[in-house]
Amino acid sequence: MGNQMVSSAGMLFLYLAGEVTDGSVTCIYKTDSYSHPLDFYEQVSELREDVSDKAELELFCVLGVPEKVDAIEAFVEGSMKERTLEIWKEQKMGEMEEKTDKNHALPDWVEAEFERLIQEYIFQEDKMLFPRKCRMEMEGYDMYCLWGGMNSEDDGHLWLEETAAMWTEAEKPFLFGKQMMIQTFELSDLTGRKVIGAIHGFAEEGWYLLIEGGMKLYLNREIPYLRELIGVRDIGLFTVSEIDRITSNPVYAYGRAYQPQELCEEWHKAFLFTAALAEQVWEEASFVPVYERFLAFLEENISEVWEAKALLEKKMYWSVMIGHIDEIRGYLKGEEEVAVSKDFLLLLNSRYAYLPYLYELMNSMGIKMEEVVANCGLQVFSPEKLRQIIELGENGDSFQKGVQWEAAAEYFISHIKGLKVSGRRINVGVQEIDLSIVNTSLDSNLWEMGAYLLTECKNWADKVGIQVIRGLSYSSNMKGNKTTLLFAANGVTRDGKREILRAAVNQQFILCFTKQELLKVKSGEECYELLIDKWRELKACAEREMMV
Repeated sequence: MGNQMVSSAGMLFLYLAGEVTDGSVTCIYKTDSYSHPLDFYEQVSELREDVSDKAELELFCVLGVPEKVDAIEAFVEGSMKERTLEIWKEQKMGEMEEKTDKNHALPDWVEAEFERLIQEYIFQEDKMLFPRKCRMEMEGYDMYCLWGGMNSEDDGHLWLEETAAMWTEAEKPFLFGKQMMIQTFELSDLTGRKVIGAIHGFAEEGWYLLIEGGMKLYLNREIPYLRELIGVRDIGLFTVSEIDRITSNPVYAYGRAYQPQELCEEWHKAFLFTAALAEQVWEEASFVPVYERFLAFLEENISEVWEAKALLEKKMYWSVMIGHIDEIRGYLKGEEEVAVSKDFLLLLNSRYAYLPYLYELMNSMGIKMEEVVANCGLQVFSPEKLRQIIELGENGDSFQKGVQWEAAAEYFISHIKGLKVSGRRINVGVQEIDLSIVNTSLDSNLWEMGAYLLTECKNWADKVGIQVIRGLSYSSNMKGNKTTLLFAANGVTRDGKREILRAAVNQQFILCFTKQELLKVKSGEECYELLIDKWRELKACAEREMMV
């Protein structure tokens, strides 16, 4: 393969730890690159530390199409050989020699993190483990597992199959097109969606639940959910979601069907979101090269492609796609078409896992996404300026006080790298929301909060009560956003706090910031830390409440 770049797109990287009792694996601990796409290394390191006194076996696994697994296996094992040789040279010669040229494929960031984890596992401070491996051939994909023992006769292999089987039984991995899929990643798209009803479909379908957004959740299938839409075949009518899917399907213009269609749609929505964030005026001349590079990426890494008959002129299709980008920019300012914009935002709560690949694609085409992120939080934070804005809000009539408090909230938000104020004074249903915020980051903490955040500002002498909290919950549900920031100058009543906790249990998070808390902030880093601390505290309270 020479020094050809290998993309981890479509692959799953997995850490498993098996706890053994009486000679059998009784419990496994796990994390993977779909659950934590932006901080896989940190999550595995943290889990390893947590289970260090429990786990008898640690497995580092990668799943994907055989040729990609070949490349990862060669990269990982080549790196271990190089490191072993370096250690030998240090011991024998007392100095490092210049490294030889590598002949394995170069990694992307996920592969590099995976290799770093293995290096830290095999080459420990007080010992070096003997690397062992296993390669399992599945239906269309391979699973490569590596673990370490004290010698070549270590007992780890006795528990490997049990550990892998327990995970496989729970996650039911399968190849979807060219992309690995697991249950938790597929089902994560359901978070925040309501069940509309139960329907008995055609004979081969059986019963399924109709989920908000028009998706089917089957009750009698091993793989119950793949974002399959209810549509004209089921009810004799085209749904809004079905029309939205059709208008962004390249088969009609290019005569090439990217399969599975549901997966093609997911990636298209993530691509359109990325294009909407880019500070680019999209016209045919600028859009077409980027879009066709995206289609090539899908064919290389994600989709099987079938020849079909083109039905539309490409110019018409490109115009529709550019229109979709403009619509998404509207959603991110607060405008909405409820059925489409809500499904779009809910999808991004999990499919942000695709964004690093799309940011890299944009960068390769000369559209610098790192500048989009860097421009958020770019200005130097001044505690004095924030105090001045807040103090100005203590004078004037109620409207003037409200405007100044909104300015204080915007100043705070604008100094968090990765968050961008995209709209002001947004009407949602019967309620006006003061600020609209879009997440442009590749920050795992911020993406837990979602793609789009609403912000409400209340510069009241009294504490904010339960009615405001219920109104914010309603607005969040209407929009499909996960997190709302409430800047309540003098806090929230006891009943209001209870309502915030109830909403959090239902996966709607309202984070409250007071005047006194803002006055204590001294830097942009502290703005970020205060936001993350608020999120983690509310999330932990909701998790405890659910266990009661």
